[in-house]
Amino acid sequence: MIQTILKANKWELMMYFALTGLITLGGFYLLYGEVLMGAGRQRAWTYVAVVVLATVITGYIAALRLQRKIDLLDLNMLKVSKGNLAVRMPEADDASFGRVYQEFNVMMDSIEKNETASAPR
Repeated sequence: MIQTILKANKWELMMYFALTGLITLGGFYLLYGEVLMGAGRQRAWTYVAVVVLATVITGYIAALRLQRKIDLLDLNMLKVSKGNLAVRMPEADDASFGRVYQEFNVMMDSIEKNETASAPR
């Protein structure tokens, strides 16, 4: 179950953000390691904690926004698989999902036309 949760897109993306933050902090440590061990180490470790926390929060928000768009597409695909051919995706504000949503709507229009044309009169 934990593997399933961690493999969800939003958690995977958040892990990448956290990994990026840790790599950044590792570079900071390599360059300024003496600061972390010297007299100002309290302030330096506070900075490290803030960077890690900000990275994780930013990653979670970004992943959540991405996951919502994928979940909406998945939900509408499930509706179509149950026979609802009137399902359409809303207009999306970003280029990548806007195109996918538009193609979904074109596909559904085509399927609905073919279904109507082949229906007995």
